[in-house]
Amino acid sequence: MVDTRFSVSIQIMMALAYCGEDELSSSETLAKSLKTNPTFIRKLVSGLVEHELVQSYRGKGGGIKLAKSPDKISLNDIYLASTGEKRLISIHKKPEFPEPKILGNFKPLGSKKPMLSVNVDDFVAANPNDIKPGMEVIHLKFGQGKVMSVDERLVASIVFDGLDENQEKRIMLQFAKLQIVT
Repeated sequence: MVDTRFSVSIQIMMALAYCGEDELSSSETLAKSLKTNPTFIRKLVSGLVEHELVQSYRGKGGGIKLAKSPDKISLNDIYLASTGEKRLISIHKKPEFPEPKILGNFKPLGSKKPMLSVNVDDFVAANPNDIKPGMEVIHLKFGQGKVMSVDERLVASIVFDGLDENQEKRIMLQFAKLQIVT
């Protein structure tokens, strides 16, 4: 079911603001102009009266008018009056969790060998056909490493010093820029 209390309350407040400060409007008149039931209008007006947004006068010649200047009324005021303090957006309360514990098989800091610092201007890429297993090479991103194998498609398996032990990188030599150290 769609809750129309807020939107109809806004329309009531706009109609009352349009009427002016001294003119009273009846629930029947408002209901006709808003195409809704007068009982529904009276129910919404009671909430607006409680929140001191409108004044209501009973009896013959009675009616409803704004209690404040329209520029002193916010949409939040109308919302709270029309919905009975119901929150616009409800956020469920989550339990507070302790700091997460990092799980896994991590090596202590400092276990990696330091990365080799290479000046890009001094870097000379080798011909891919010259790279053979057992050679020490330098890659600008991964640092220094040892070539373990090279297949017929010129894909090399290289273990780089800066990476975890026994972690081989497979690199296509035609695209990778490697400098031969030994």
